[in-house]
Amino acid sequence: GKVQKMNDDRILAVRDFITLALTEVSEAQNLFHTSLLKSRKQTERVFLGTEVEAAMPWQTVDAEPLHAPSKLGHIYWFCNLILQAKSDGKEVVVCAGRDPEIITTCALLMGSYLILCENEPVDQVISAFQPFDAHFVGYMDPSRSATVELSIQDCWQALACATRLGWVNILDPSPDCDACIDMEEYLHYDNAANGDLHVLVPSKLIAIRCPSEVTADQTTGEERLWADIDGQRHFSASYYAEVLADFDVQLVVRCGAQSYDEAAFVRRGMAVEELPVAEAGPHHLLSRIDRFLTLANFAPGTIALHADGVGLGAAEVLVSAYLIRRHAFLARAAVAWVRMVHPAAHVPGLRFSTHAARPAPPSAQQLARRNTIHEARRPTPPTTASAEEAAPDDGAGGDAAAVPDRRHSTPGVVLAPQPPAPQAAEEAEE
Repeated sequence: GKVQKMNDDRILAVRDFITLALTEVSEAQNLFHTSLLKSRKQTERVFLGTEVEAAMPWQTVDAEPLHAPSKLGHIYWFCNLILQAKSDGKEVVVCAGRDPEIITTCALLMGSYLILCENEPVDQVISAFQPFDAHFVGYMDPSRSATVELSIQDCWQALACATRLGWVNILDPSPDCDACIDMEEYLHYDNAANGDLHVLVPSKLIAIRCPSEVTADQTTGEERLWADIDGQRHFSASYYAEVLADFDVQLVVRCGAQSYDEAAFVRRGMAVEELPVAEAGPHHLLSRIDRFLTLANFAPGTIALHADGVGLGAAEVLVSAYLIRRHAFLARAAVAWVRMVHPAAHVPGLRFSTHAARPAPPSAQQLARRNTIHEARRPTPPTTASAEEAAPDDGAGGDAAAVPDRRHSTPGVVLAPQPPAPQAAEEAEE
């Protein structure tokens, strides 16, 4: 009885305080003042209009729209936005317009809020959006070798499984990072300037970008942990070894071709396993999956894995198989979880016109609030390099600036094609 499709077929009241409208903002405002909708309670409403960035993860192949699910960071931001509006006693109207891709994205965010923050069963969420089901399109990521098309229901199923397992808890301001994904930490390493590192399964699986061979500084001859080349930041194996040590990683699985020296991981006491997936072919894929499941079951500590590029590529089948075997994920829900948590590329995605595109950087208090939890993991806490010691452009000078709470930072360089943040210059000076 909570879901109500209004007299106008373009308005779906998912809950008393959140509504999906297949109109633009101005049109929705007029609709809510007509006699057809005046039966609803008179409360202050926030109309969220959407705008599409130039780098939206939608591409067209053979005139068919292809796009990826919203990242977990987008879902986290949207949930906080709705929670704030709800605490202020306001009703939120999400104006998705008439574009099927935007309608699907908005519905995904709203359904994710109901699962993560309202503890609604996934079946009820799917039923709530059934009146608009004809407007939804499937998700297909053309940058991956797999061509599995996911539905919005698959994404909700993935979030429901993660919530059941305690991996996501947005309502807890101080989550146990050994059992739950710390979203502030997730957003930190989700930044392309900090490593493209994502926790897939807390205390068990971490996905990273493939390390690169970074040459030494030509002036000083010192090792560089990262380098900016052609608008992209490349990280060395030494950088990832330093970060992964704080996550208690004991094994690194390389699912692609050997493109860097593994000695940096070995020096940190991490074993390295060669498990190429893309080159395996269908005849050897099952043996690769079996080997990975064996490693995941018996290897101590956490496992980090990567493929050749930014995303996992064909290696996502290994993680999906683990999620199905160990945690009873449905097959498509397992793939959806991997693609939402560890996206193949970093793009701004959908943002709402009443909110900034990026969340505010964490404060010093937020960065330090769980330092005590991780002291056991770091017998010798890393030192924090000053802004003067860190080179702003090439990563020279040894260790990147380390901050508490497992967050290793590099100087914030805006990577193309992302627009510069309003306070980027001030943050770099600090």
